[in-house]
Amino acid sequence: MGRYLSAAFVTAAVAAGWIAMLPPASLRQPMAFSHVKHQTTGCTVCHGGGTTAVSAGIPDLATCTRCHATAPAGTGAVA
Repeated sequence: MGRYLSAAFVTAAVAAGWIAMLPPASLRQPMAFSHVKHQTTGCTVCHGGGTTAVSAGIPDLATCTRCHATAPAGTGAVA
């Protein structure tokens, strides 16, 4: 019985290690965005963790509504 538990433990450890080594899932941007059009705005206006976090991330749409009032038709996104 101990032999089977050892094999199960080794298998679980290898699987956990393999999962830990997988690259993170890419973030999906909720709408088309042009950094060129927004280059006069500081990065931290939209990306709050841009100077402190490992990754700036993608801001939520509520962040966009601080400057943009309407959404493009049918997208649920902010223009």
